[in-house]
Amino acid sequence: MEKSLPTPTNPCKTLISLSSDKKAKTEQRKDIDELSEKMDKLHLDRNIENHKAGAKEGVSGEEQKDISQEAQDLGFEKSLIGNSKPFTDHSCRCSKLTDWVEITIYELYLLLEEQRHQKDIAEEEICPICRCEFYDNIHTLKKEEILEQQIQMVADPSQISVIKFDNCSDHYFHKGCAEMMLGDKSYLKCPICANIYGFMTGEMPSGRMTWQYFEEGQYPCSGYECSGTWHIHYSFYDGYKEDGTRYRGTRRDAFLPDTTEGKEVLFLLIKAFKRRLTFVVGDSITTGRKNVVVWNSVHHKTSLEGGSANFGYPDATYFSRVKLELADKGVVMEEGDNPKKIKKKGYVHINLK
Repeated sequence: MEKSLPTPTNPCKTLISLSSDKKAKTEQRKDIDELSEKMDKLHLDRNIENHKAGAKEGVSGEEQKDISQEAQDLGFEKSLIGNSKPFTDHSCRCSKLTDWVEITIYELYLLLEEQRHQKDIAEEEICPICRCEFYDNIHTLKKEEILEQQIQMVADPSQISVIKFDNCSDHYFHKGCAEMMLGDKSYLKCPICANIYGFMTGEMPSGRMTWQYFEEGQYPCSGYECSGTWHIHYSFYDGYKEDGTRYRGTRRDAFLPDTTEGKEVLFLLIKAFKRRLTFVVGDSITTGRKNVVVWNSVHHKTSLEGGSANFGYPDATYFSRVKLELADKGVVMEEGDNPKKIKKKGYVHINLK
């Protein structure tokens, strides 16, 4: 389901507005000069404070002045720097997957300066996709040039080319690069922190997943003799890929104990199968055969016993490992999910014809 989009508003509030009127331009020039003087004074004050702080024993860099205060002193709203605000370009497909923060040239300048006090940010100064600067020569531009570009971006937000995704922390992207990375997919996976926006879907062919519950004592998983067991069966027929290549189907069985974690993993496996993430057509590592249906990096317990060496139980870390594998594909427990509602016998059928 597409996210409901907020009504576009001016992304920030400054003391300056553009005008074609000659008198207004003169006033604008005066405002820029005043802001430049404020920036000089703020930088000087901060350098003096940092020098004093460094001379005092036991004073950490965290106690130095927050660079974001500079924006407030220059007439920007407090919410301007790095906080969510409505984006302005609704034509971008990325905006259908998640909210983002649009970062103007002056905002980026302040954010990078603030981070510079904490760590080496050489990598953060370039787009991780295209490996180019976010805004050209941002650290060599004069203050007046930065402010003039800021004014233009406030007046025309389409000039803002840098964004930060809603759930990402301290890394940014060119808006165009993010659109290119999305392509025609239904999801976007952050290349830095692996956050997934939208629903990740795979290339699993048509197939069927069934599950059935067995009471305690019938087919116990080793180490879970006092619990019931869930039997999962996957089946895929032979078929043809979109390019006409023939592939071989397969059948697989897996088992889970009827514990809280076991039922949660079953719920996630059902969700992963619905999104076509559990299997893929590829080469079998075991047999060496090509174009066969194989596991897609989501490990299953295919034996009731024998331990991890034999793909069975007991295995103390299996649940945490498989949940990490599923999370890497965007399959996690979400609000409203309830594994307790799983029926004792059920199926999911994927038919791509």
